[in-house]
Amino acid sequence: WVWKANRSVLDLPLSLKGGSDIETYDTGIGLHSGMKLTYALGGKYKSLVGKVGLDPLTGSKGNVTVTIKLDGKPHPDWNARAISIKDETLTLQIDLSEIKELEIQIGRGEGGPVQDHLNLV
Repeated sequence: WVWKANRSVLDLPLSLKGGSDIETYDTGIGLHSGMKLTYALGGKYKSLVGKVGLDPLTGSKGNVTVTIKLDGKPHPDWNARAISIKDETLTLQIDLSEIKELEIQIGRGEGGPVQDHLNLV
């Protein structure tokens, strides 16, 4: 799998649950379990704000873990945090003040890598 900018990993619009509806987004990242992205921030950013969830358009079996590391240390709220397709969309708000490196890891949840399509918008 290859991560996608502004699209899901299946090259579909980025989608997340929005209550009883499905909401689509123009900007974000499409990821799959087994991926790791690392960003050199150099202490130049203030925060990471967005929404995270499994893509509701790609099936009903997805289950992943999300780990976000700041300068090599797992964030307490995002240390192998389990997310399943049944979960509501999560809000992401992380202080990046003085952080030099951001790492986002998507792990396999229960059931292996089946439909593990995560969108971060």
